[in-house]
Amino acid sequence: MKSFLKILTVGILALYIFISCDREVYTGAAEPEILYNGKIFVDSNPDSALIYIDGKNTGFVTPDTIKGLSEGVHYVTLKKNLFKDTTLAEEISGAEYKSLFVDFYKNPANFGIIYVNSKPEGAAIYLNNENTGFFTPKYLTNLLVGEYKVKCELPLHRSDSAIVKVTYSKIQYLNFVLDDTSKWVNYNIDNSQLSSNHLSALAVDGASVWIGTRDRGIVRIRGDKFDIIQSTNSQLKYNFINSLYIHNNELYVATSGSLQKYDGAAWTDFTPNLPDPYVTSVVFDKEDVMWIGTQKGLVRYDGKSWKVFDRTSGMSSDFVTGIAIDNFNNVWVATNSAGINMYDGNQWKIYDMSNMNLGANLGNSIKDIACDKEGYVYAAHIYNSEKGELGGFTRFKDGVWEQLELVGVPSNFVESIYVDEEGNKWIGTKGGLTKFRYDPSDGFFFNTSNSKLLASQVVDIKIAPDGNLWIATFGGGAAKVKKGNY
Repeated sequence: MKSFLKILTVGILALYIFISCDREVYTGAAEPEILYNGKIFVDSNPDSALIYIDGKNTGFVTPDTIKGLSEGVHYVTLKKNLFKDTTLAEEISGAEYKSLFVDFYKNPANFGIIYVNSKPEGAAIYLNNENTGFFTPKYLTNLLVGEYKVKCELPLHRSDSAIVKVTYSKIQYLNFVLDDTSKWVNYNIDNSQLSSNHLSALAVDGASVWIGTRDRGIVRIRGDKFDIIQSTNSQLKYNFINSLYIHNNELYVATSGSLQKYDGAAWTDFTPNLPDPYVTSVVFDKEDVMWIGTQKGLVRYDGKSWKVFDRTSGMSSDFVTGIAIDNFNNVWVATNSAGINMYDGNQWKIYDMSNMNLGANLGNSIKDIACDKEGYVYAAHIYNSEKGELGGFTRFKDGVWEQLELVGVPSNFVESIYVDEEGNKWIGTKGGLTKFRYDPSDGFFFNTSNSKLLASQVVDIKIAPDGNLWIATFGGGAAKVKKGNY
């Protein structure tokens, strides 16, 4: 009996525990799951606006359909860069499908203003290349948000432009400084299609200005047109230009690895005929004989045969840095370390610090050489502190050399010498450019302080047939000084 009662008690206790646990877990019949079937198709002009529902980013952009919306009012916000946010309320009933369209351009708030000014004032204003009919200074109002190209044009000034983003209810300010081109025009990689600011040579003919660069080939300027000539788009073999020369309307190009001729259509390669492919200079004498300077000698070509001159022929050095022809058709040759060599057609005459009688060690490294119609020869000696060579500018006539001092520019850092048709001497230096006729002290000079020259190092100078002066610099691109202003 006791055993039966014990079993009965354990069973009642177990049943009680089971019922208690069941009551904690089960609370009644399950409520039906609520499904939200409301939909809104959202579109905009312009499209790709971010869609927010009730302040939350859906991750969708217009046009798209937002699904699973509950009954009631939902706030739809569209966000688009540059535009003012637009919020609209839409009420959904059951599984209702609604459509919503926002035209940002019809909202008066989505307009901006551009203020355009220039120095000097009075420049014509162009918007996306269309003439607005307005002149600076001017507020351009009621502009739809977006990106605009604004350009200002003023006669005898370089036009300038900028890209500006107009945003809603804001003013964008543009202030242009227009470069006066009535006398002086600069060309560089920022304001033109010039391929490099590091120039090396110039050549001019009746139609074109040819500009050699240190690293980007040749640029041909014809009016407002720029032609880029490089090894990647032409038969030019090397982009490192040392010298350019025009003869019979054909361009001769001396580079770090070739000598070529370009007639405007076809290229001719003379390099295989040379003792070395590194060509420093090329000129023609009065008998149409071509003289070519290389690292391994001077080359003469008369149209039929080639002849090489070097130390075995009587020269003081094989490395030619420059060539000039005098009134008697003598060939004057500058060398990199052994002075100046003159060839009269039969023999060589050597000039260096041992016989120039200058009273100072200017140095035997010659950067450039030139001759004028009065019978003078001009030479640029390279400064070299390690060798004790002072550098300088010298002149020769009737067997006598003399040292000249230049005005306004450093005489011991001469880079280039150019003699124009009127006999003026143009001397390019690392500190600017000077011009004189007979006496350097009577000349005038251009530098970065008293002119619009953009770099101090002047590497070449030429006067074009139209009378404009062209200046090539290393680091500042090219400059054109219009006739009558130099």
